[in-house]
Amino acid sequence: MSHSIVAKFDFRPIGQGLFFTGKFKHVSSRKSFTMVYDCGHSTGNTNASYIDAEIDEFASEIGGKIDMLVISHFHEDHINKITELLKKCHGAKKVYLPYLSEDDKYLYLVDLLFEGNSDIESVRSFINDPITSLQKLEVEHINFIHHSDKPDDSGNSTTDPKPFDDNPEFNFEVIKYLEDNNEIPESDIQENVHHHYDSGYIELNHFWQFKFFNKKIDVSLLSNFKTKLKSLLKTPNDPTQAEITNALSSSRITIQNLKSVYVGVFGSNKLNDTSMMLVNTPKSPKTEIAICNGQKKFYHRHHLRYLCCDYRYRDRNINHIYNNYAFLLTGDIKLNDSCSDELESKWGQTTLEQIQILQIPHHGANHYLTSSALDRFTSINYGVINYGLGNQYRHPSKHIIDLINNAIIPISLMHATQINSVRIKYILGNVEM
Repeated sequence: MSHSIVAKFDFRPIGQGLFFTGKFKHVSSRKSFTMVYDCGHSTGNTNASYIDAEIDEFASEIGGKIDMLVISHFHEDHINKITELLKKCHGAKKVYLPYLSEDDKYLYLVDLLFEGNSDIESVRSFINDPITSLQKLEVEHINFIHHSDKPDDSGNSTTDPKPFDDNPEFNFEVIKYLEDNNEIPESDIQENVHHHYDSGYIELNHFWQFKFFNKKIDVSLLSNFKTKLKSLLKTPNDPTQAEITNALSSSRITIQNLKSVYVGVFGSNKLNDTSMMLVNTPKSPKTEIAICNGQKKFYHRHHLRYLCCDYRYRDRNINHIYNNYAFLLTGDIKLNDSCSDELESKWGQTTLEQIQILQIPHHGANHYLTSSALDRFTSINYGVINYGLGNQYRHPSKHIIDLINNAIIPISLMHATQINSVRIKYILGNVEM
């Protein structure tokens, strides 16, 4: 196979949380394009040295700005290391993140109080004003992705794949085919800040496609929640975030009081049913795919190696090259029947059938994946589950492991922990017959 692009994607070994990175390299010109999906860890479960070492390693590998950073949602174990990442990498050219209304922010910030971690203020600041936070970190373009109920009719109208150009003057180019949202508050209109619906897609030089699905937060019960908080705090108006924090710090209320009100209105897992999913699909005429789950060596961080001790797949059969071998990043979404209904309505069955590698949602938490939802993805061959060994939540759930093992189509399960990584490697190019 002659090839022009090598793409490597890594579920980094950080423990409880997520730090997913990708790097495309054009062989002839030696130019590269880098992407990240989330960067955070659970401070109550994971030693920060794991993710700190991975950030340092990634920053050293790319030697400059991140080309594309995607933020799935605003839980601290997915975002609390973004500031450090952007500082080490001198910023990012483009960031894509879900748009939060004021009601969305209110719920996230209340939810954040339950964790009680040391970096709560930095995460709170990021949620309240992501534009200012990102601009201070040398982000050039901020792209908000808004939820849309409209079916996405772009799934079957993608650009025809083209042979690669081995010209040493080759440059990576991001081409947007996203639907713009022009109905936004005036306060959100700023220079280099863009608003799109989760309809359409992004292409990288017509050889790679990114598609978003933004799971909208349901704030329908927010008014009832604020009324109960007002009663709890004995305030004349709906309590602000600052008033709730002050009441906690002065011991007028406890976290348990707040949780009781929250759970009574929303249920115990309300905000964990969020995340902006990202589909990655190669559009190259011919694609070779390898996936590897291996341990890292401890004696020297710079000698990280992918040892194929658990499972390795690689197909070099010239007559069995894969087209459109896609993978889906899910963050913490609840991939249940209603969500899979939305996905099929949004993307159509053709897109779902292209997905052959699935990130198991929410670290393998119970109730975040159903067998009927999994059956919608008729081509899944591999599941990747990222979690921290010894985490207090007991992720992954035995029920989820059994569900995957008993799937109609056999699924090879790979584990990404603080000592195990998962790498997905593509070689993109034209086959010499």
